[in-house]
Amino acid sequence: MAKTTDLTGKKQNDNLFKKGQSGNPNGRPKGTVSVVSKIKSKLKKIPKGQKHSYLNLLVERIFKDAIQDGNEQMIKLICQYVDGMPKQSTDLTTNGKDLETVLVKFIDAKDDRNSK
Repeated sequence: MAKTTDLTGKKQNDNLFKKGQSGNPNGRPKGTVSVVSKIKSKLKKIPKGQKHSYLNLLVERIFKDAIQDGNEQMIKLICQYVDGMPKQSTDLTTNGKDLETVLVKFIDAKDDRNSK
């Protein structure tokens, strides 16, 4: 197994898993329960004395809070559900320079600004 050294000088394993081999060959253990699947299951149910499912009641509550009550956080939440979160990317290229050199220059520049 190949080992490399990270910036802290610690050895790291490059190949934790063999190519084409699952990291979890046995899958999820039997009897485990996903919180998300339990919530989804509960949202489909219709509570006693109600005509609509918990999901419908939740959506109605979100819209009431957003539109009737003017709750800005709920308005943002609805926009995120409809359009998704805005995408943002960061370019971390080093322009062909060694990453360690770039980091050292960055840290030195930061120290120079703090000393002024």
